[in-house]
Amino acid sequence: ILLYREMEAGKLRLGKDEIDISSGRPLAWMSSRNKVDAKTPLWAGPLMRLYHRSHKSIDQALWRWRNWRDTRLHGFLRRQKEHFSVLLQDEKGQVLRLQAPDGCYYADPFLVHYQDRMALLVERFDYRTCRGDLCALALDDKLRPGPPVAIIPRAGHMSFPFVFAHDGALYLVPETCSDGTVEIFRCTDFPAGWEPVALALDGVDAADSVIFLHDGLWWLLTSVRPPEGGGRYLAIWHAEDFRTGPWQPHPVNEERRYYDRSFFSGRNGGG
Repeated sequence: ILLYREMEAGKLRLGKDEIDISSGRPLAWMSSRNKVDAKTPLWAGPLMRLYHRSHKSIDQALWRWRNWRDTRLHGFLRRQKEHFSVLLQDEKGQVLRLQAPDGCYYADPFLVHYQDRMALLVERFDYRTCRGDLCALALDDKLRPGPPVAIIPRAGHMSFPFVFAHDGALYLVPETCSDGTVEIFRCTDFPAGWEPVALALDGVDAADSVIFLHDGLWWLLTSVRPPEGGGRYLAIWHAEDFRTGPWQPHPVNEERRYYDRSFFSGRNGGG
């Protein structure tokens, strides 16, 4: 009850972890127990325990299969056809290829110059988990990268770390479509320290979101997948203040532009 109260007040977001003890991935900090009706005769106790033990074993086996399928198997299949490289070019035209860790690749690079320092924010996709996270690589004056430092750790997939500056502060809008949100973070310790400042959209599968100021309004351009699935379409919102909102939808959202086009043709980070 306390957790749900905090969620309704907008102070936290509950994840998708399983509480049921029959889950193959139960929460470590909470447990429950199987219960039977008070009218159940005592002689049926062994049968009930057998039923719950069997149900738990089958359920955990299915979860392990789904987890292996959604991570290792899908990651192996993606590795056969999907790999990206990030290239940096200095003022002399020399090109440096960033080397990603083994079993990973870098994608969605954003080069940022802030407080007289330079860094690269990227998605680091791991084939073993079949998901991406965000990391920052500090760059020296010759564009040589330091070690990748993870930023904004989440259980779900994260990518497209779009950044923008306003009133001397640096803000980040990562793709968090697996959480169904568009969130805004402010930099507290460049390049790896970030804190949440606003929840722009909730309950929406939005990818590759971009926020910018134009004619006195803040605009949010993104690519939305409808609840019934299928392709993504162009979606636009605007607000007078990106930190407080509220974000108002643009009428073009009803047209679902690019919904029936080729793969990713309507995405900011797509084709």
